[in-house]
Amino acid sequence: MKTLFFIVSFSLMFSITFPVEAQVNHGKKCLIVAIGDYKYLKRISSENDIPLIKSALEKQGFKDFRILENSQATKKNILAELTKLEKDTKSGDIVVIHFSAHGQGIPDDNGDEPDGVDESICCYGAEQYLSDTYKGEEHLRDDLLGEKLDKIREKAGAKGQVLVLLDACFSGSGTRGEGKVSRGVGNLLMKKGSAIEKAIKDGLTFGEKDLIKGNGKLSPMTVYSAARADELNYEYLDQGSLSYAFNKSLTSNTGKEVSYRSLFAGIISTMSTIVPYQNPVAEGEGIDLPVFGEGLIVAPDYFNVLEFDREKNLALLSGGKIAGIYPSSKIAFYKAGITDTT
Repeated sequence: MKTLFFIVSFSLMFSITFPVEAQVNHGKKCLIVAIGDYKYLKRISSENDIPLIKSALEKQGFKDFRILENSQATKKNILAELTKLEKDTKSGDIVVIHFSAHGQGIPDDNGDEPDGVDESICCYGAEQYLSDTYKGEEHLRDDLLGEKLDKIREKAGAKGQVLVLLDACFSGSGTRGEGKVSRGVGNLLMKKGSAIEKAIKDGLTFGEKDLIKGNGKLSPMTVYSAARADELNYEYLDQGSLSYAFNKSLTSNTGKEVSYRSLFAGIISTMSTIVPYQNPVAEGEGIDLPVFGEGLIVAPDYFNVLEFDREKNLALLSGGKIAGIYPSSKIAFYKAGITDTT
């Protein structure tokens, strides 16, 4: 019998842990933008995410927190704070930037989006529709955010790290549950009653951009998004689902050092339970770096579990005969993100 051993990424039933003492002593800075009490848009519970993020990072040695909450978080103030963060960032620094807010798609204005739609953060004064008096002035496009992030990455340098958390949905096309609060205000920023109010999204957030890639001078960046760009992002217990899952994964019991990929596997594990129809996204070239550390943690080759039927105990893998998996092969299942298979 032919025996083959494969590493299978299985992210449904485990927690991620890593030791505080394994961290490298970098400068650590965090900007939190939380907008829940909007001027024109429906209220959400973004303020409740602040202690989730802050407490989790404090346990990892973060002391420098910059927080913009509700009316403070206008587009002008957010951009100013990002500029200040850039000026304060030094080579080798670890920078975390967290957004808890509404999100919305907005028609692309420079032709860089294959689907014709930019993603955007709805700042404090954002409105749901275009009108004679509102032209999208308080929508922060991903293009502009990406430019600001690149400047911070340049200051942090190749030995630094940037982690971005986006607890917002960008262009959900409908709801997926009664009574749940979603962080989205419509599919696309258009005039009210327009014949084109919905757009077909490609699902990615920053994935189609070159901005997320480094050039040897920028620090590696990892982006965690609460949902695909074609999905709504739901709250859980009056908290952001990504913020809740990030806190839970980051504050797990002491264990071995893990990569951002493994940390995200823990986030998926939690979110698959609390918001099962939502698909968080991880992107960036920093995905295999140790969380807030140095070096590289590369996972062995593996196949993802695409579907799992608990009742029948059946798993659907993203591999088959073309990948060398035959009826006589043996498959080994490991916790997602594992690097030592001994």
